Amino acid sequence: MSFEVHGLEKRFGSYVALDGVSLRVAKGELVALLGPSGCGKTTLLRVLAGLETADSGTVLFDGVDVTRTPPASRNVGLVFQHYALFEHMTVFENVAFGLRVRGASKARVAERVRELLAHVRLEGFASRLPSQLSGGQRQRIALARALAAEPRVLLLDEPFGALDARVRQELRVWLRRLHADAGVTTVLVTHDREDAFEVADRVAVMNAGRLEQVGKPVDVFHDPASAWVMRFLGDVNEFPVRSERGSSVVGYVRPHEIELSRSGTDVASLAAKIRRVHSAGASVRIEFEADAASAPLVAELDERTFQSLKLSAGDDVFLLPRRVRVFDRHA
Repeated sequence: MSFEVHGLEKRFGSYVALDGVSLRVAKGELVALLGPSGCGKTTLLRVLAGLETADSGTVLFDGVDVTRTPPASRNVGLVFQHYALFEHMTVFENVAFGLRVRGASKARVAERVRELLAHVRLEGFASRLPSQLSGGQRQRIALARALAAEPRVLLLDEPFGALDARVRQELRVWLRRLHADAGVTTVLVTHDREDAFEVADRVAVMNAGRLEQVGKPVDVFHDPASAWVMRFLGDVNEFPVRSERGSSVVGYVRPHEIELSRSGTDVASLAAKIRRVHSAGASVRIEFEADAASAPLVAELDERTFQSLKLSAGDDVFLLPRRVRVFDRHA
C-alpha cells in the first residue's frame, strides 16, 4: 500500500512539531525519517499510526483519507525502540497476540507464527520468554509480532536504538532482507545516518518540524540541499569563500574529499600544519591548523596513502579540496 501526507501541521503548546510536512511513500518502499531529537520525526510516525491527530493536513492510504480514522482501523504495524514485548508470554504467544485479538483460528495462528519465526530466523525459540533472549532477538520478535496481522504499513520507531554497534549492524542487514521478502511499505524513524543509509530506499531528512530534503541516500549525502543537511550528515570542513555578490558564503568539504601533498603546486591548495594524527583501522584521521581557516581542519586518508606520504605531527603540508559545496553561512 502507498500512503501520502499533505501539509501536516502539529503543535504542542508553543512547540511546532510538524510544520507543513508533505511526503509520499510508494507501495513496498522503505523510507527513513532521519533527523536529530525533537525534529518531529516520531510525531509524524504517530500521526501516520493514528496515535496523534494533526492540527491540519491530510493522511491518505492508497488515496483514501484516513486523517480521522482510529488506529485500530488503519491496520498499521508498530515497532518501538524498547521492544514492548509481553514479558509473561512466550515468544509464540507474543507473536500470536495480534492474530488472536482479530479472531484468527487456532490453525491459522499456529501456521502464521511458525512462518514468521522462520522468517526472522528464530524457529527454535517459540517456548522461550523474552527475558531469555538477547536484545537483537527481542527486536526480531517485536518485528515478527508487528508483521503477524499482515499490516498495510510497518512503522519502526528507533528500532535499533537500544542495541550495541555490532548488533545494530547485523539487524540492518537482516531488516533489509526481511523487507525485500515481505514487501510491506515501511517507515523507519532514526537519528542515526548509518541506520538510514544502509536500510532505506529513500531518506527524508527532517529539521525543526520540516522536511529539509528527500531522496536516495547517495543523492542526499553527495548533493545536500542545504548547509544544515551537509553538517548533519557527517563531519565537514568549513572554508570562507569570496562571493561576487558580497554575501556571506561558506565552502563545505568532507574530510575524505581532501588530498594532501608536500608541495603547493596547485593554485587552489591551502597551506596547513599537522596537529594530530589518529589511525583507526583502514583509515587515518589527520587534524590541521591553517591560517586561512578559523577552525581546525580534518582530512581522512586510507592507510596506504598515509604511509606513502610519511606524514607526522608538526609537518607542513598543502590541502587540496576535491569537491566543495557552497552555501550561505546562515542556511
